[in-house]
Amino acid sequence: EGEAWIVRSQQVWIQARFQGTQWTKGLAATSKLAIGGPFLGGHVIIVGTLDSAVVTVDHKPVLKDLYSEYSLAGFGTLRYNDQGDLPDKAAGVWDKRAVHMDLPEGVRVVVFRWKNYIDFRVQMPAQPGQDGACGNVNSDPSDDTTEAI
Repeated sequence: EGEAWIVRSQQVWIQARFQGTQWTKGLAATSKLAIGGPFLGGHVIIVGTLDSAVVTVDHKPVLKDLYSEYSLAGFGTLRYNDQGDLPDKAAGVWDKRAVHMDLPEGVRVVVFRWKNYIDFRVQMPAQPGQDGACGNVNSDPSDDTTEAI
């Protein structure tokens, strides 16, 4: 359990929170994703599980309804719908609830919200000084270990 960097660079900061649940028999599952950094001009986006009802920008609730959209003035667009390719095909038995984020610098994030956990996909060009669970994009997996991050 705890927080971990998914992506950490000079401009882009993405962190995930992992928590054990009764459904995972105490093993950690992703419960929240936070996106911020200078590339968002100081804004912070947080997306949590359906049970948590958390989708916020700067601690203010957004995307309260399915098929809604939110403009992050000059910094991107967030859309909430039932579309997207699942990172975990096993979750395809449930109705999709996905937050799509089109952000500056070519950063695209999709968070699939389930009752008690989330799945997510981050697509972005390599960033100078990038590190985190997504790696440092230098094509050397030996320096992408937990200890190195």
